[in-house]
Amino acid sequence: PRTLGLRWPFSRSTAASSDYTHFFTADPSKAMRGWRESAKLVSAALKQASHDGSWFVVANDWRLAVELDHYLGQTEPVMSIETDWNGFKGRSALFVTDDPAAIAPPDLIKARFVRFEVLSVARVMHAGNEVRWLKIFACHDYRAPDF
Repeated sequence: PRTLGLRWPFSRSTAASSDYTHFFTADPSKAMRGWRESAKLVSAALKQASHDGSWFVVANDWRLAVELDHYLGQTEPVMSIETDWNGFKGRSALFVTDDPAAIAPPDLIKARFVRFEVLSVARVMHAGNEVRWLKIFACHDYRAPDF
């Protein structure tokens, strides 16, 4: 974390309420860094999974989908979770999330695929600093929702 190498207590107490290191570690530009590294992780997961056929990539939100789409440079776009996927029936997908609390794909993903498994959990580093955690799930055999 970026704390200028110092702790910043404003009293003799070291309680969390008096330690202001969060002020210096809360870097708003952090969201703009590390996308090449993130795309390399997803690309490696795609290569690992692609021996089973054609895969597509789904991200948990539009921001992650756009950045991965740009840096992956695939012919098929990276889909967000809100996108209509009816053209992918029977195919498998990689679900990518940057939610640190996620232990499984959301219910929407679980309902649309026959099964899923954790493929990778990785810490994305940029210039020696952690920018995000990515969790990649392999979701097998997409089935269109019943209306």
